[in-house]
Amino acid sequence: MPLERELKLRLAPDAVGRLRQHPAIREKVRGTALSERLANSYFDSPEGRLRELSAGLRIRRSGTERRQTLKILKSEYARLLGRKGKTTDKEGVGTLHSYLEFEEPIEGDEPNLECIDDRGLRKIFAREGLFERLEPIFTTDFHRHSRLLVEGESEIELSLDEGEIRGPDRVEPLCEAELELKSGRVSDLLILALQLSEIVPLALETRTKAHRGYALAHADTHLKPDCGSKPALKKKASVRESFEQLAGAGMSHLLGNVAAVVVDGNPTALHQLRVSVRRLRALFKVHDSILPTESCSWIANELRWFQKELGPAREWDVFMDETLSPLRARLPQEGSDALVRLRKQVQRRRNRAYSRAQATLQQARFLNMVLQLQLLLESGDWGHRESEMKVGAFSRKVLDKRLKKLRKLARNHAAMKEAELHEIRIAGKKLRYAIEFYRSLYPRKEVKAYSACLVALQDSLGTLNDAVTGRRLLDELASGHDFSYAHGLVQGWQAGLIERDLENFQRIWQQLEKQPPFWKKTD
Repeated sequence: MPLERELKLRLAPDAVGRLRQHPAIREKVRGTALSERLANSYFDSPEGRLRELSAGLRIRRSGTERRQTLKILKSEYARLLGRKGKTTDKEGVGTLHSYLEFEEPIEGDEPNLECIDDRGLRKIFAREGLFERLEPIFTTDFHRHSRLLVEGESEIELSLDEGEIRGPDRVEPLCEAELELKSGRVSDLLILALQLSEIVPLALETRTKAHRGYALAHADTHLKPDCGSKPALKKKASVRESFEQLAGAGMSHLLGNVAAVVVDGNPTALHQLRVSVRRLRALFKVHDSILPTESCSWIANELRWFQKELGPAREWDVFMDETLSPLRARLPQEGSDALVRLRKQVQRRRNRAYSRAQATLQQARFLNMVLQLQLLLESGDWGHRESEMKVGAFSRKVLDKRLKKLRKLARNHAAMKEAELHEIRIAGKKLRYAIEFYRSLYPRKEVKAYSACLVALQDSLGTLNDAVTGRRLLDELASGHDFSYAHGLVQGWQAGLIERDLENFQRIWQQLEKQPPFWKKTD
C-alpha cells in the first residue's frame, strides 16, 4: 500500500524555466528528465462521496496509456476501515500531503472497482454501490516536466506542472512545483524545498488538484475552517513524544485554515489561524527547556511576526461584529444611521487588513517559517534529559508554574489598571492552553470544570481588551472623518459592558480560587 509523501508549492509561470535551469538544481539531477502531457478526468458520485472522504479518483491519459488512481487521505482511510491508532505517527502531519495511493493500468475511460488493490476499500465501495453512480466532475490538463533529484540521503522527484483545471463552467490556471519523496528522509525534502525558495518566489499550496477541482465543480462550496484537534496523549509517553504529537496537531491546525483565508477570506478561518499560532507559541514556550535554544528563539520570533500580520484583520472583525453590530441593533434610527456611516469606513479598513493577511500567507517568509517548523519536528533530536521525562510529571510542573504566575498577577486585581488586567487575561489564557495540551492525562469532568472557569475569566476581561483596541481603531479612522457622535456611542456602550464584566470578574476569580487544581490530585 504505497504512501505518497509530497509537498506542493505555487509559483509564477515565468519562474518555471529559471527553476529548471538553475545550476543548484541541475547538479542534484540523477537520470534523464521526463516531459509529458497529462490529461485527467476526476469522478465522483452525485452526492460527492469521494469528496467527503478527502479522496480523489481519476483516470489519467498519457498518449495511448490509461491509468486509474485513487488517492485517499491516510486518516480518512483509517477511519473508514475502522483502523484505530494507525495515524499517530508523524506521517501526514503539518506541511506534507500524505495520501494512500492505489494506481493500476485500466482499459477504457470509465472507473473500474477491481483496479483498487485494497480488499477493504473494494468491499465498502461495492456495498455502497459507489462505482455504479460515478460521473465525471472536472478535468485537469497540464504539461509535466519531472526529474529525480538527490538531496542528502534521499531521492526526491521534482515535478513542474503547467496547465489548467476545468470545472463545468470555470477554468483555473495551474502552475505548481511538486516535491515527492521517493526514498529517504522527509527532512531532506524540506531542506530541498527551502533551497528552491531561495531560487524563485514560492508559496505554500495546501490544496491538492482534486480539492481545487472540486471547488470549481461546486461553485457554491466554500472551504471549511479547521478548528484543530486535541490529541490524546499516552500517560507513559515521554515529553519529547508528547511534544511532537502536540506540535504536529498544531501545525495541521494552522495549515488547515490557510486556503480558507487565501481563497475565501473566511473570518472564522482567520480566527482559527490566529488561535493555532497562539497555541504553537504557548507550546514552544512550555517546552523551551527541551528544545534547541537557537531554533526555539527563531521560531518564536517568526510566530510572533506572523500573529502580528494577522492581527489587524481580526481586530476589525471583532470591532464590527461584537461592538458595532449589537450596538446598532439596540439604538434608535438616528444613532443607527451614524453607525452605518462608521461601519462603511470600518469595512474598507477590514478589507485592506484581509488583503494584508492574504498576502502574508503567500510570502516566502511564511513558507520558510512553516518549513523550518516542520524540519524541527522531523529532526526529533532534542538532546536534553528532561525530554525523556514522563509527560505526566512534566505537565504538573508546567501547570503549577502557570497557575502561580496567574495568582501572582491577580493578587491585587481590584486596584489594577487596564494594562495590568490585560496581563491577567493573558496569563489565564496561557494556563488554559497548557491544560488543553495535557487534558487527556487527567479526569475529564474536573478538567472541564476548571477550564470553564478560565474561559469565563478570559471572557470577563475580554470586553476591556476590546474597548482598548476599539479606541485605537476609532483613532485610526478619525483622520479626515467626523465620527465624534458614533465614537461617543461606542464608548458609552463599551463602558457599560466593562462595568458589567468587571463585576463578573470578581465573582469568577473567587470561584476559580475555590477550585482545587485537578492536577495536584495525581500521584
